Amino acid sequence: MISIFLFSLIRFKFILQVTMTFFVIFGINSCIMAKRFLGLFLLLLLGYVGRGSTINALSEDDKRVDIEVNASLSDPTETLTLEEARASISGKTDAFREDCDVYWVRFKIANQSTEDRRWFLIFDKWTEVSLYENDSDTPRLTGHFVPYNDRDISYTKYNLIEVSVKAGDTTQVLARLEKSIKHFAVPSGLEIVAHERSSFLFEQTQKRLLLGLFIGFY
Repeated sequence: MISIFLFSLIRFKFILQVTMTFFVIFGINSCIMAKRFLGLFLLLLLGYVGRGSTINALSEDDKRVDIEVNASLSDPTETLTLEEARASISGKTDAFREDCDVYWVRFKIANQSTEDRRWFLIFDKWTEVSLYENDSDTPRLTGHFVPYNDRDISYTKYNLIEVSVKAGDTTQVLARLEKSIKHFAVPSGLEIVAHERSSFLFEQTQKRLLLGLFIGFY
Protein backbone atom coordinates (compact mmCIF):
# COMPACT_ATOMS: atom_id res chain seq x y z
CA MET A 1 0.00 0.00 0.00
CA ILE A 2 2.92 2.35 0.81
CA SER A 3 4.55 1.59 -2.53
CA ILE A 4 1.29 2.35 -4.37
CA PHE A 5 1.01 5.66 -2.50
CA LEU A 6 4.60 6.66 -3.32
CA PHE A 7 4.16 5.76 -6.98
CA SER A 8 0.93 7.79 -7.11
CA LEU A 9 2.61 10.74 -5.40
CA ILE A 10 5.55 10.75 -7.83
CA ARG A 11 3.27 10.46 -10.85
CA PHE A 12 0.91 13.24 -9.79
CA LYS A 13 3.83 15.44 -8.70
CA PHE A 14 5.16 15.22 -12.24
CA ILE A 15 1.74 16.12 -13.64
CA LEU A 16 1.54 19.07 -11.24
CA GLN A 17 4.97 20.37 -12.31
CA VAL A 18 4.13 20.10 -16.01
CA THR A 19 0.80 21.87 -15.56
CA MET A 20 2.21 24.69 -13.46
CA THR A 21 4.91 25.21 -16.12
CA PHE A 22 2.10 25.47 -18.68
CA PHE A 23 0.38 28.07 -16.51
CA VAL A 24 3.54 30.19 -16.29
CA ILE A 25 4.30 29.99 -20.03
CA PHE A 26 0.83 31.08 -21.04
CA GLY A 27 0.42 33.61 -18.26
CA ILE A 28 -2.17 31.59 -16.36
CA ASN A 29 -0.45 31.95 -13.01
CA SER A 30 -3.19 33.33 -10.83
CA CYS A 31 -3.72 32.08 -7.30
CA ILE A 32 -7.27 31.04 -8.12
CA MET A 33 -6.17 28.71 -10.94
CA ALA A 34 -3.41 27.27 -8.79
CA LYS A 35 -5.81 26.54 -5.93
CA ARG A 36 -8.33 24.91 -8.24
CA PHE A 37 -5.75 22.64 -9.78
CA LEU A 38 -4.30 21.75 -6.38
CA GLY A 39 -7.76 20.69 -5.21
CA LEU A 40 -8.25 18.55 -8.30
CA PHE A 41 -4.80 17.03 -7.79
CA LEU A 42 -5.62 16.00 -4.21
CA LEU A 43 -8.95 14.47 -5.24
CA LEU A 44 -7.29 12.42 -7.97
CA LEU A 45 -4.53 11.29 -5.64
CA LEU A 46 -6.92 10.20 -2.90
CA GLY A 47 -9.14 8.46 -5.41
CA TYR A 48 -6.24 6.53 -6.93
CA VAL A 49 -4.85 5.37 -3.61
CA GLY A 50 -8.31 4.58 -2.25
CA ARG A 51 -8.99 1.99 -4.92
CA GLY A 52 -6.70 -0.48 -3.18
CA SER A 53 -8.50 -0.14 0.16
CA THR A 54 -12.16 0.01 -0.90
CA ILE A 55 -14.54 -1.46 1.67
CA ASN A 56 -18.05 -2.52 0.75
CA ALA A 57 -19.85 -0.98 3.73
CA LEU A 58 -23.28 -2.58 4.05
CA SER A 59 -25.97 -1.17 6.33
CA GLU A 60 -29.29 -2.57 7.50
CA ASP A 61 -31.01 -0.79 4.60
CA ASP A 62 -28.86 -2.49 1.95
CA LYS A 63 -30.71 -5.45 0.47
CA ARG A 64 -28.84 -5.96 -2.80
CA VAL A 65 -25.44 -4.41 -3.50
CA ASP A 66 -22.91 -4.75 -6.30
CA ILE A 67 -19.57 -5.68 -4.76
CA GLU A 68 -16.53 -3.59 -5.65
CA VAL A 69 -13.35 -5.66 -5.73
CA ASN A 70 -10.08 -4.28 -4.34
CA ALA A 71 -7.85 -6.41 -6.54
CA SER A 72 -8.17 -8.86 -9.42
CA LEU A 73 -5.56 -11.29 -10.71
CA SER A 74 -5.89 -13.27 -13.94
CA ASP A 75 -4.63 -16.86 -14.00
CA PRO A 76 -4.45 -17.85 -17.68
CA THR A 77 -2.46 -21.03 -16.94
CA GLU A 78 -4.95 -22.00 -14.18
CA THR A 79 -2.06 -23.14 -11.95
CA LEU A 80 -1.87 -20.53 -9.17
CA THR A 81 -2.11 -21.97 -5.65
CA LEU A 82 -3.85 -20.19 -2.78
CA GLU A 83 -0.50 -19.11 -1.33
CA GLU A 84 0.72 -17.78 -4.68
CA ALA A 85 -2.50 -15.88 -5.26
CA ARG A 86 -2.35 -14.27 -1.82
CA ALA A 87 1.24 -13.22 -2.41
CA SER A 88 0.65 -11.84 -5.91
CA ILE A 89 -2.78 -10.20 -5.90
CA SER A 90 -1.96 -6.98 -4.02
CA GLY A 91 -2.11 -4.00 -6.35
CA LYS A 92 -3.36 -6.08 -9.29
CA THR A 93 -6.32 -4.88 -11.33
CA ASP A 94 -6.36 -7.37 -14.20
CA ALA A 95 -9.33 -6.85 -16.46
CA PHE A 96 -11.79 -9.53 -17.50
CA ARG A 97 -10.89 -11.19 -20.82
CA GLU A 98 -12.72 -13.71 -22.94
CA ASP A 99 -9.54 -15.74 -23.48
CA CYS A 100 -8.87 -16.22 -19.74
CA ASP A 101 -11.06 -18.58 -17.72
CA VAL A 102 -9.68 -18.20 -14.17
CA TYR A 103 -9.43 -15.11 -11.95
CA TRP A 104 -8.67 -14.39 -8.32
CA VAL A 105 -10.50 -11.44 -6.74
CA ARG A 106 -10.24 -9.84 -3.33
CA PHE A 107 -12.69 -7.54 -1.54
CA LYS A 108 -13.87 -6.47 1.91
CA ILE A 109 -17.35 -6.44 3.42
CA ALA A 110 -18.10 -4.29 6.46
CA ASN A 111 -21.24 -4.62 8.55
CA GLN A 112 -22.28 -1.09 9.52
CA SER A 113 -25.49 -2.14 11.26
CA THR A 114 -25.88 -2.70 15.00
CA GLU A 115 -26.77 -6.37 14.53
CA ASP A 116 -24.98 -9.39 13.11
CA ARG A 117 -25.88 -9.78 9.43
CA ARG A 118 -25.81 -12.55 6.83
CA TRP A 119 -25.48 -12.05 3.10
CA PHE A 120 -25.56 -14.33 0.10
CA LEU A 121 -22.77 -13.63 -2.38
CA ILE A 122 -24.07 -14.37 -5.88
CA PHE A 123 -21.54 -15.51 -8.50
CA ASP A 124 -23.66 -15.43 -11.64
CA LYS A 125 -22.69 -17.83 -14.48
CA TRP A 126 -19.36 -18.93 -12.94
CA THR A 127 -18.84 -22.69 -13.15
CA GLU A 128 -16.52 -23.09 -10.15
CA VAL A 129 -15.98 -20.70 -7.25
CA SER A 130 -13.70 -21.23 -4.24
CA LEU A 131 -14.06 -18.62 -1.49
CA TYR A 132 -11.69 -18.01 1.43
CA GLU A 133 -12.64 -15.74 4.34
CA ASN A 134 -9.93 -13.79 6.15
CA ASP A 135 -6.97 -16.15 6.78
CA SER A 136 -8.84 -19.41 6.23
CA ASP A 137 -7.23 -22.04 3.98
CA THR A 138 -10.46 -24.03 3.66
CA PRO A 139 -12.53 -23.08 0.60
CA ARG A 140 -16.28 -22.82 0.45
CA LEU A 141 -17.61 -23.84 -2.93
CA THR A 142 -20.29 -23.01 -5.43
CA GLY A 143 -20.70 -22.94 -9.21
CA HIS A 144 -22.67 -24.63 -11.96
CA PHE A 145 -20.11 -27.45 -12.29
CA VAL A 146 -19.78 -28.03 -8.53
CA PRO A 147 -21.80 -31.05 -7.32
CA TYR A 148 -25.04 -29.99 -5.70
CA ASN A 149 -24.18 -31.46 -2.29
CA ASP A 150 -20.73 -29.81 -2.25
CA ARG A 151 -22.06 -26.29 -2.68
CA ASP A 152 -22.05 -23.91 0.26
CA ILE A 153 -25.75 -23.26 -0.35
CA SER A 154 -27.57 -26.11 -2.12
CA TYR A 155 -29.44 -23.98 -4.62
CA THR A 156 -29.94 -25.04 -8.21
CA LYS A 157 -30.55 -21.74 -9.99
CA TYR A 158 -28.06 -19.48 -8.20
CA ASN A 159 -24.40 -19.79 -7.25
CA LEU A 160 -24.49 -18.74 -3.61
CA ILE A 161 -22.03 -18.52 -0.74
CA GLU A 162 -23.19 -17.19 2.61
CA VAL A 163 -21.05 -14.68 4.49
CA SER A 164 -21.80 -13.75 8.09
CA VAL A 165 -20.34 -10.57 9.57
CA LYS A 166 -20.78 -9.48 13.16
CA ALA A 167 -22.01 -5.96 13.93
CA GLY A 168 -19.24 -3.45 13.28
CA ASP A 169 -16.82 -6.04 11.91
CA THR A 170 -15.14 -6.35 8.52
CA THR A 171 -14.50 -9.55 6.58
CA GLN A 172 -11.90 -9.90 3.84
CA VAL A 173 -12.71 -12.28 1.02
CA LEU A 174 -10.45 -13.94 -1.54
CA ALA A 175 -12.18 -15.92 -4.26
CA ARG A 176 -11.07 -18.01 -7.21
CA LEU A 177 -13.52 -17.72 -10.12
CA GLU A 178 -13.58 -20.11 -13.06
CA LYS A 179 -15.74 -19.98 -16.18
CA SER A 180 -16.16 -22.45 -19.02
CA ILE A 181 -17.53 -22.38 -22.55
CA LYS A 182 -18.99 -25.82 -21.78
CA HIS A 183 -21.69 -24.04 -19.81
CA PHE A 184 -24.49 -22.51 -21.87
CA ALA A 185 -23.91 -19.07 -20.32
CA VAL A 186 -20.65 -17.36 -19.42
CA PRO A 187 -20.04 -14.25 -17.27
CA SER A 188 -19.26 -10.98 -19.00
CA GLY A 189 -17.22 -9.46 -16.17
CA LEU A 190 -16.04 -9.84 -12.59
CA GLU A 191 -19.41 -8.82 -11.15
CA ILE A 192 -20.39 -10.13 -7.71
CA VAL A 193 -23.61 -9.27 -5.88
CA ALA A 194 -24.28 -9.31 -2.14
CA HIS A 195 -27.93 -9.97 -1.31
CA GLU A 196 -29.16 -9.78 2.28
CA ARG A 197 -30.15 -13.33 3.24
CA SER A 198 -33.71 -12.82 4.52
CA SER A 199 -34.52 -10.46 1.64
CA PHE A 200 -33.25 -13.00 -0.91
CA LEU A 201 -35.27 -15.85 0.61
CA PHE A 202 -38.38 -13.67 0.76
CA GLU A 203 -38.05 -12.81 -2.94
CA GLN A 204 -37.62 -16.47 -3.88
CA THR A 205 -40.71 -17.42 -1.87
CA GLN A 206 -42.72 -14.75 -3.68
CA LYS A 207 -41.54 -16.06 -7.06
CA ARG A 208 -42.53 -19.63 -6.18
CA LEU A 209 -45.96 -18.51 -5.02
CA LEU A 210 -46.52 -16.55 -8.22
CA LEU A 211 -45.34 -19.48 -10.30
CA GLY A 212 -47.66 -21.84 -8.41
CA LEU A 213 -50.55 -19.42 -8.89
CA PHE A 214 -49.85 -19.17 -12.60
CA ILE A 215 -49.60 -22.94 -13.04
CA GLY A 216 -52.81 -23.35 -11.07
CA PHE A 217 -54.76 -21.51 -13.75
CA TYR A 218 -53.83 -24.12 -16.36
